[in-house]
Amino acid sequence: MTLNIKKCTFLATEVSFLGHRITKEGLLPGEVKTDAILKFPTPSNRTEVRRFLGLTSFFRRFVQGYAQIALPLTRLLKTKDAEPFTWTFLEQEAFDTLRRALYHPPILEIYDVKRQHEVHTDASSNGIAGVLLQESDNGLKPVMYFSRKCSETEAKYHSHELEVLAIVDSLERFRMFLIGKRFRVITDCAAITSTKNKTPLHPHITRWWLRLQEFDCEYIHRSADCMRHVDALSRAPVEPPNPTKTVADLVLKVELDEHDFLTTIQLQDMKLANIVKVLQGMSSEQATQIRREYVYKNNRLYRKVDDQLRFVVPTAMRWRVVRTYHDDMGHFAAEKTLDRLRKDFGSRK
Repeated sequence: MTLNIKKCTFLATEVSFLGHRITKEGLLPGEVKTDAILKFPTPSNRTEVRRFLGLTSFFRRFVQGYAQIALPLTRLLKTKDAEPFTWTFLEQEAFDTLRRALYHPPILEIYDVKRQHEVHTDASSNGIAGVLLQESDNGLKPVMYFSRKCSETEAKYHSHELEVLAIVDSLERFRMFLIGKRFRVITDCAAITSTKNKTPLHPHITRWWLRLQEFDCEYIHRSADCMRHVDALSRAPVEPPNPTKTVADLVLKVELDEHDFLTTIQLQDMKLANIVKVLQGMSSEQATQIRREYVYKNNRLYRKVDDQLRFVVPTAMRWRVVRTYHDDMGHFAAEKTLDRLRKDFGSRK
């Protein structure tokens, strides 16, 4: 590693990075951005309103209830350009409140993988929302807020379907913080339990549950009175109804063989890791059966199927394999997709 001494800072108590201030207390918006927000002139047309919302939305993760506060401003953008631009007391109050909130924002906790985490979610026909919280010495503290609008189709979903969707999208948004660790999901609807027990499941709910398999989490129902901090976000969201993107979609645009990726996940699966240890010599009551069914070769775990070796897919990654073999290969019919999966991972029968 080579360091440029001119670009280094040592023994600092505060660092500016990517528009944010990182201090020993936590994370804050950068001063350059907050000064620009404070000095932003009162909008006189829809274009300026759109610019202000774009600027403040960059730091929406710092403002609890951002969507509700900004609602009068977003309503202005829904009117047609031919209609008169009307700026009333409600718009001015929202404008001033957002400027104050971001000039003196709450400090977000700096993510610590060793701490315990919870994801609180909520949903309504208007939108879905989630909050990632981290246990600290003073109780749960926010790490990040998330909310988005529902599409016209999603708005027609049953309430329990929306609650499941809120969980799925929130976990996808916070995926970089949650993958590979145990955490809790708190929701104000018992739908999470009833949906799992419902047979048969609606196809889109089945796809959602497959997406949740890669997370190691516990689902807890809590009354709506205890979930007001996310209720406001879901009922007045600002972010458009676009499908949630993960950090991999936004940053990790690299080409990897799927087996190389799955090998890494194999190492994080406790059940498969124990099988590997047995194959490497660890004693076990099931050692004979494991050696008869599995082979550990080139740092990869394989199952013996029809006298051939098939890569063992960790439970948490099965939905991603299915998605890759269906969505990324031309959306083939179910039978063709299953044939491809059997060829690489299962029996030919």
